[in-house]
Amino acid sequence: MDATQFDAVLKYSQDLVRQARKEANLAEFFKEVRQVLSVFDQQNLEKFFANQTIGKQDKMSILHLFQEEVSPILATFFDQIILKQEYDLLYPSLAEVIQHSQVAMGQYDMKLSTVVPFTASQKLKLIEKTEKLLGLKVRQVHEEIRPELMGGFVVEVNHKVIDASVRHQLQTIEHEMK
Repeated sequence: MDATQFDAVLKYSQDLVRQARKEANLAEFFKEVRQVLSVFDQQNLEKFFANQTIGKQDKMSILHLFQEEVSPILATFFDQIILKQEYDLLYPSLAEVIQHSQVAMGQYDMKLSTVVPFTASQKLKLIEKTEKLLGLKVRQVHEEIRPELMGGFVVEVNHKVIDASVRHQLQTIEHEMK
């Protein structure tokens, strides 16, 4: 993505968040955008819209189907994408909405990578400690099982990382021994 496209993505996402805040429904809009992105991920639509060999009419038809099911804010955004034929900016703009929304609401998603799943009580304790340590509010935890960590866990929230994995500890020891 070049600088012009990046600027357009930022403008689209900031305008969408601003509009949702203006209508006092940012939390609902956030959920809606997450659902749309989930469909995009499940159906591989990011690549579909970015593919230059797929006709604009096909892309427009898909967006029209979405427009029947989404809020007026997103429907208008889809109209802008269709009008300007900036289909390749659709997914990155919606992904950026998630980031801007989290900042605006002061709540962030937490990615938890671990070898074995955490229990509900372990997650609650981890959320509590993470919020206190990083000075932010965790909205939701997305857990990912990663055997290569060997043990422990890695937490990522708002571009901050807490790496308490056995793998990281072994790498640190190996580095110190050199």
